Amino acid sequence: MINKNPANQHEFSDAIEFEERMKKTPNFQGYFINNGNFISEVERGKKHFLDFQENNESFESELTKRVTTEIERTEEQTERILPYEDLFRAYNLMREYVSSEIAIDSKGDLNPMYLFGIGG
Repeated sequence: MINKNPANQHEFSDAIEFEERMKKTPNFQGYFINNGNFISEVERGKKHFLDFQENNESFESELTKRVTTEIERTEEQTERILPYEDLFRAYNLMREYVSSEIAIDSKGDLNPMYLFGIGG
């Protein structure tokens, strides 16, 4: 279910801006790694991800398969060829599931980069 009280998450102007952010801060890809990585398992267990997954099951499954395969192909972030346009689509969909109750920083302010694991 889409959150009735969504947290305002950063709105990227386009997939290129999103890709540039991903290359600097690749944390968002963690939602789509399913190989037993502890951090990814924590991310994939969060309510906003589970709600996103439930409502976008085939898209999430295919994207997770593609990202996990690429992550396992190489450890070098700079050599990875990730499906940035689909990750951008997933980000825009997932933004709707992030609650303003959880996307807060250590000062109690809304964190617009919560999905990227930045701030707090």
